[in-house]
Amino acid sequence: MSAKLTTALCGMSLSSPVLSASGCYGYGREFDKFYDLRLLGAVVVKGITLRPRHGNAGRRLVETPAGLLNSIGLENPGVEGFIANELPFLREKGGC
Repeated sequence: MSAKLTTALCGMSLSSPVLSASGCYGYGREFDKFYDLRLLGAVVVKGITLRPRHGNAGRRLVETPAGLLNSIGLENPGVEGFIANELPFLREKGGC
């Protein structure tokens, strides 16, 4: 007997309750060679802004006495770039 992992989230039916962590998984391509993305319920992509952003210049991680200061600056391709270049890959892998 196999377990039923389907679940509903905000009116969407997902094949699994396991989702990638936002930001950590990029747009999914980075992990495709290590893990079958179809096993996830969804790939939660990193942040997307209306227009493309290059992110912050210079050092993005700085060590402090209390840990790390992270200032990436939301580097991303923008909505149109995401739709044109990332969304087709995610659809091919079973998302959307």
